[in-house]
Amino acid sequence: YFDGTAVICSLGVGGLVCDSIELQNMSTVFGPADSTRVLTSGNAVAVPPVVPGGFNMSYVPLVVPQLNIGLIAGSEIAIRYFPFRFRGSYVNFFGIGLKQELTKLPPMSMVPMPLAIALGGAYQAFYINDSLGEQVVNSRTWSVQLLMSKRIAVFEPFVGVGIEGTKVHFPYEFKYDIPDTNNPGSLITVTEEINVEMHGENEYRAMFGFSLRLGFVLLHYDYNIMPYATHNAMIALSIR
Repeated sequence: YFDGTAVICSLGVGGLVCDSIELQNMSTVFGPADSTRVLTSGNAVAVPPVVPGGFNMSYVPLVVPQLNIGLIAGSEIAIRYFPFRFRGSYVNFFGIGLKQELTKLPPMSMVPMPLAIALGGAYQAFYINDSLGEQVVNSRTWSVQLLMSKRIAVFEPFVGVGIEGTKVHFPYEFKYDIPDTNNPGSLITVTEEINVEMHGENEYRAMFGFSLRLGFVLLHYDYNIMPYATHNAMIALSIR
């Protein structure tokens, strides 16, 4: 749920008069399917008149295919791409990452090291188009991470720290009705261009996890400590 504000507009003696009203416990996009109607009286009009309900989903499963390509001297590139449709909208998910094992480069490669140390960076894009093909959400995330791991037979635990940032852009048209000052009793439709940009709270992360290399099969798990904790699990086929 979330709390928000609606605007109530009506015709007064001096023309159009608008005032705000606080609304509570409205459904987010993942919340209950019940919509919230903004109550008015007389010739007043609410903007918006109805706050739509959500998809009534407590979780969102998302399986993203990813290709990792190992290169020379401990470097690796990762690519993920997954377009799909969801409730009439078109969703696109794309990411690319680079990782370099520092302990395989001179001068560190010349000294026996008890741990493998790697530096990696990633860029990820996520956007949503509505049923008419117009983009309504555009999200971009970048991250840089320092990882340390120790290979013990097929088991490889690791820890890491990193910095990151997320920027989300919401471009869309908002159409609403207000009383017509030139024709009392009628309404006119107003179209506003909405162009909102928000920055995520995620600025850092610490993580730990492990990998299991079982022949051609790689199992991976990591737990991320950040403003919002996350779990990641992965199964992969590895050819080396």
